[in-house]
Amino acid sequence: MPNQQQAVTGLGNELDPGSIEQLVQSDATAFRVSFDGAPPPRQQWYWRAKVYEEFDGRRWLQHSRFDRRQTVAPATTTTAVADAQPLTYQILAESSFQHDLFSLGLPVSWSDNIRPRPAALLQSNQVISQRLSYQVSSVLSPIPQASAAELRLNLQTAAANPQSQQLAAQLKQQHGNDGHAISEALARLFREQAFYYTLQPPRLGANAIDQFLFQSRSGFCSHYASASAMLLRAAGVPARVVGGYQGGDWQTSQQYLIVRQRDAHAWVEYLQDGDWHLFDPTAAIAPERILQGLEQALSQPERELLSSWQPGWLQQMALQWSHLDYLWSVWVLGFNQQQQTELWATLAGWLRYWPYMLSFAVLLALTAAGIWFRQYRQRHQLLRQAPDYWRKQLLAVLPAPDLASEPLSRWLNKLAVANPTQAPVLMALNQYYEQLIFAGKTDAARHLQQQLQLNHKQLRTLKRP
Repeated sequence: MPNQQQAVTGLGNELDPGSIEQLVQSDATAFRVSFDGAPPPRQQWYWRAKVYEEFDGRRWLQHSRFDRRQTVAPATTTTAVADAQPLTYQILAESSFQHDLFSLGLPVSWSDNIRPRPAALLQSNQVISQRLSYQVSSVLSPIPQASAAELRLNLQTAAANPQSQQLAAQLKQQHGNDGHAISEALARLFREQAFYYTLQPPRLGANAIDQFLFQSRSGFCSHYASASAMLLRAAGVPARVVGGYQGGDWQTSQQYLIVRQRDAHAWVEYLQDGDWHLFDPTAAIAPERILQGLEQALSQPERELLSSWQPGWLQQMALQWSHLDYLWSVWVLGFNQQQQTELWATLAGWLRYWPYMLSFAVLLALTAAGIWFRQYRQRHQLLRQAPDYWRKQLLAVLPAPDLASEPLSRWLNKLAVANPTQAPVLMALNQYYEQLIFAGKTDAARHLQQQLQLNHKQLRTLKRP
């Protein structure tokens, strides 16, 4: 059932320095993915969820064109995209109480329960108040430009950050409007100069980009993405910030990917030659974040901020429960029309062999019934003949009582009193005999037989009372 107290909302509709740092400290699951075939390389695991195109000098916000009430046609498919081999995958998204969903690259087909949005994003038809399973096929290629209005929208700048404006002018003078060259120049700037990747950057004021680039030089992914997009725009290259998730933990034994809130990430897309190209400045300043995960890019004290410590056995137990939970959810939530058709086709194939299967089932049932009836008959036959049979067996070894009508149990007690040395054996015989006769325990017959065989000679030498 939907549980809002357990939901994690994830990325918001605006992005400013510091917003993602709080989110990545959560170890909660955002979504899980299974691929049809081998997964792509880790450096291509950029899960797009939101696009921020309005910039006020500090914050990036979603444009009104992402209002869910507006409809949008799927992205234009170029010849290169049409010739590419699509990647198909199934996503199980946790509740977020939002509409935005996750996808790789350029989606070309998707389930009926989701729909396309601007900038090649996907959204759920309903608020995601409980787990949602959906399937997507994507092409891992740049996103085609949608319109001229999209170009103009992503060239707008704000009257702020004068030092950064000057740096952008220098980049434009050196590289013109070549987005590839400018993004490479920014990557060199972050890689070669004294910039630092940290989960605890200092607070920034009004001209946040200037303070980051020329004073603190310490930031998280949102700092580097925000500064890069602003510099590209100021240099005349349309650019926007993309929010989503990068990476995840691949479960080799179960063959699926867990993406947690700590994998939240921000990067840049810039427009060049009619396509939006991915540029991640974090890959320049902290390549370990992309290739190995967030923990590998942080210092030991910062790693401790990501999640509370748990003993290894508890982590293993939680992981095994997560596997079971995932498999159950995929079977129940992901049982779509195609899977139903495949199941019925498989059952129809099995029905061709129903006469053989029925004959085998009947034969198996008759065999089991025969075995049970034989055991039942033997048990009751043994119980019916037990008093006379075992009295004869015992008295064939023991001294006979003075009176033929004397109960055997009483006679065994008298013999035990008269023969203290053999009393334990006689008491054991009495115990098994009473269990067989009065309690109906057929196993006691086997113990009686064993006692008689083991103590045959001793029992023949007993003194009469």
